[in-house]
Amino acid sequence: MPSPPDIAAARCRIGVIGGGSWGTVLADLLAAKGFPLQLWAFEREVVEQINHQRENRLFLPGIALSPRLRASHDLAET
Repeated sequence: MPSPPDIAAARCRIGVIGGGSWGTVLADLLAAKGFPLQLWAFEREVVEQINHQRENRLFLPGIALSPRLRASHDLAET
């Protein structure tokens, strides 16, 4: 039987608005738990860094991010 987080992760999508340090950490923790989510960031370089280098060098330099974390500059998509 799946654990409660697995059930919740299978039933929802999460969008985190704001790619600063707090938003990135929150999105990374949820992605690491298996939740499907997308992070919106205003700064295009932050989106590119998260999606390609798995790091937010502007707000969290040196912190590796979950490969499940996806960032976007498109608010409507997020």
